[in-house]
Amino acid sequence: MNPEIAEILTKYHKDEMVSIFSDRPELLNELLELALGNEARYSWRAAWLLNSCIQPHDERIQKCISKIMHVLPGKKDGHQRELLNMLMKLKIDEDTEGELFDLCISLWEQIHKSPSVRYTAFRIILSIIQKYPEMAQEISFLMQPQYLETLSPGIKRAVLMRYEEVTGAEKNS
Repeated sequence: MNPEIAEILTKYHKDEMVSIFSDRPELLNELLELALGNEARYSWRAAWLLNSCIQPHDERIQKCISKIMHVLPGKKDGHQRELLNMLMKLKIDEDTEGELFDLCISLWEQIHKSPSVRYTAFRIILSIIQKYPEMAQEISFLMQPQYLETLSPGIKRAVLMRYEEVTGAEKNS
């Protein structure tokens, strides 16, 4: 790992880090590799920072969609959330959308995962449903009580509201 990046990630505030990586785009690929890696102290933080440094449909990251999706299941919750947030900013092709949809369904169904990871996965599911409204009925099972019980009241409310907005369905809970 690049010691300069390690120093940036540990000694600066977020705004300063974003400024440094904006001024030094040549470091972005190394930051991306670190975000996809398994450096205990740095990989989650690199993913978190990368989300603030990239633009929607960022071509520098677009080429790594498959790699992001491949490493995502093996990461810890906070790291998964940051990688999902990164994927939400990218343009996903139709074939990859199916894989991402399945991955997000799997994350949503893991009721012991962090509610923030599950909610982020759910947001991706809904964004795909918006593109393919005919699939809306296929996700109604995600609203079963066992998937909602482990969520905080605020996240549960947000899930139900977004579900109703996107699918037009009502869920009484």
